[in-house]
Amino acid sequence: MRRRGGIGDGTAFRDLSKDDQEVVEERVIYSLNARTEDFVIGEYKGEHGLFTRRRLAAGHRVGDYEGETTDDAEHARRFPNGDALYAFSLLNGYQKDASDPTCGNHTRFINHSHEPNATALIVEGSSRVVVILKTGLAKGSQVFLDYGNAY
Repeated sequence: MRRRGGIGDGTAFRDLSKDDQEVVEERVIYSLNARTEDFVIGEYKGEHGLFTRRRLAAGHRVGDYEGETTDDAEHARRFPNGDALYAFSLLNGYQKDASDPTCGNHTRFINHSHEPNATALIVEGSSRVVVILKTGLAKGSQVFLDYGNAY
C-alpha cells in the first residue's frame, strides 16, 4: 500500500479475523450512531489524541472518518512533501483529507499504534470509512489505529 501520511490501515470487513467480524457484527447494531460525547480530544506527551469519556465495549462505533475526498493527483499536489497529517488512503486512487477542520471530525485525532484498539473499515463501493473499536476501552483510554508499515 502506498502511503504519503495520514490515518488508516484500509481494513475491509472481509479482511478482519473471524473473531473480529463476530465482535463487529454483534456490537455494531447497538452503536449505529457514533456519539461524539463518548470521546474527547486531549493531549498526551505533547500530542493531540482521541480519548474515551466513559467505558466503551468492543465493536463500539467511534465514527466515520470525514474529510474531503480527493484523487491521488490532487493529494500529491496539496502535499508534495508527503506531509499530510490528516489523510486516509481509500486504496482506490482516492484519499480522505481532513486537514481542514471544517471537513473533518473527532476521528482525525486518532493516533497510530502497531497494537491498535480500533480498526477502520472502508465501505465497499464508497468513500465511507467507519472506525470501530476492536477492544473494550476504559474511561480515559486513547483510541489508536494502525496506520500501516510506514509508521
